Amino acid sequence: MPATPCPGPCTSTRAAGHLLCQTCWHELPESTRRKLGKRGAVGMKRVRSLHDQLRAGKALRDIRID
Repeated sequence: MPATPCPGPCTSTRAAGHLLCQTCWHELPESTRRKLGKRGAVGMKRVRSLHDQLRAGKALRDIRID
């Protein structure tokens, strides 16, 4: 299985099933990581919000998820 690039600002790869590489994941605020880890009806909305903020160039430490 080919490595998947991390969508974060690094040049690393992420593991299958992970949103970001471990380095980028741990740069997110704890509350953001906790919300992204929850499943449910709004789970995909949260993931889209993460990716939108990454594409906008927002710093990992400043990313907030509702």
